[in-house]
Amino acid sequence: PPGGPACIDPTECDPVSWVAGVWRYNGSEPEEPDTWFGGVITWPSWSAFSSNGRSGLNSRTVYSESGRKLYPYMGEWADGCEVEVVSGNVLIIEWQHGGEAWRKTYLSAGDAYTINLVGSENGAMIETPDNTEPFEVSLSSCAPQQIDKGSSD
Repeated sequence: PPGGPACIDPTECDPVSWVAGVWRYNGSEPEEPDTWFGGVITWPSWSAFSSNGRSGLNSRTVYSESGRKLYPYMGEWADGCEVEVVSGNVLIIEWQHGGEAWRKTYLSAGDAYTINLVGSENGAMIETPDNTEPFEVSLSSCAPQQIDKGSSD
């Protein structure tokens, strides 16, 4: 209900609320690069990655503001996921996990988009577009599936 607590479990909620996120550097450089801030839809740990899988100074893992690991990097099961923005602004990225390039789709309240992975893309993420403004989305055809994380998460 409006004014009530946000519902953040995308397997149980409609609409789903964002979770404020902090992308922390994974490496050991003497001069640690900047921390990134934003917000995401987070998934069950068995179905998504907490780390972007990138290397070097761009390697990050996503945490909540309280320090709990978040899992926003969806696997191949994201293909066909329908996203409708209920409130706020949203950025959807479609990419190959760990890659240095991705496709961006910006959405505003009332917009809808279906994730469509192409070529070597094997994942997506629903996040804030370079800010920390709250958003809510309605999701359909988004059935999380077990992913093989190997040693990348």
